[in-house]
Formats: sequence, structure tokens, C-alpha cells
Amino acid sequence: MPKISTWLYRVTHNLSIDAIRRRERQNLAATDMTEIEDTSTNQTGMRHKQDVTNQVEAAISSLPERQRTAITLVHHRDLSNKEAASIMDISVDALESLLARGRKGLRKLLEDQREDLLGVQI
Repeated sequence: MPKISTWLYRVTHNLSIDAIRRRERQNLAATDMTEIEDTSTNQTGMRHKQDVTNQVEAAISSLPERQRTAITLVHHRDLSNKEAASIMDISVDALESLLARGRKGLRKLLEDQREDLLGVQI
């Protein structure tokens, strides 16, 4: 006949294992819910970012060609003003003027959509 202490240890061991498994299932369920929420938040954020990109690209494409080229070289291709001016075969001052006019044009084109683009209420 087994000792009572052996039986008691076995029961305690089994209850401990059950408690650990229960806690792991609860943690796993909580993690799954967090991942589901994060995924929907990420998808919404990605969709908003794509919408913003599309609107900005449409506005850039409506700029005059030289302003569009200057903005693309400096802001999309990450070239310095000097490099962009050299590519466009103009002076740095002329490039900076084109950039200023292009930015002003973009600001004007996008001002009605500002809240939507920034994702904030003003």
C-alpha cells in the first residue's frame, strides 16, 4: 500500500501542473487578442499611410514639371540641393526657388485635406 505522503505529493503535483496549464492558456488567449487588435490597428495605419501617399503623389504630379522634378530629387531621392541643381543644370539658388514654389504649391493643393492627411482634428 502506498504511503499517504506519496499520494499527497502526487495530487499536489497534478494540481500544480493543471494551474500552470490554465495560466498558460489564459496568457495565450490574451496574447492572441492583443495580436488581433494590433493587426487591425496596423492595417488601419497602413491604409491611412497609403491614402496619404496617394494624395501627396497626386498633388506632386499636378505641379509644374520643374518644381515637381526639384521636389522629387531632393525629397524622394534624398539628393542634396547641390546634387539636384547639378542634375537639373541650374544654380543652387534657382533650385531652392523651385523648391520653395513647389512646397508652397503643395501646401495650397493639400490644405483642404490637412486634417485627413495628418490624422488629427484641428
